[in-house]
Amino acid sequence: MSVMKPEATRRIQVEDLFYNPFIGFANSKLPTSTQQAYPRYNLISRESGYLLEVSALGLTKDSIEIKLKSGVLSIKAEKQEPAVGEYIERGISGKGFELSFNVNSSISVTDIFLENGILSIELTKDNEEAYLLEIR
Repeated sequence: MSVMKPEATRRIQVEDLFYNPFIGFANSKLPTSTQQAYPRYNLISRESGYLLEVSALGLTKDSIEIKLKSGVLSIKAEKQEPAVGEYIERGISGKGFELSFNVNSSISVTDIFLENGILSIELTKDNEEAYLLEIR
């Protein structure tokens, strides 16, 4: 049985503040594993950054609003369903949603597209090379 030392846990958390581009991602207002997440999404790591895929079945690009401000990536969608009759079984959700992700300031949105019911947001890590500061 291994025992985790508190110092090691604390160090990992502090390091995450500097190296994790999704600061607070696990602590944001996302459902826990026992709750169903709506809408479903994938976060894919790439060499140049990340790809965030969000299920957007039945949505149009005009009904989706995406903002990146002060380290928060927000996705809001409103869905207006026309009355087509009385549903006997309804498995396709007809509701809108709001998602928010805390991201590092080095992340920028480079491309957004909606295809086949999937909203894809390409996120790029900006180049953060160290440079020497001169003392005056």
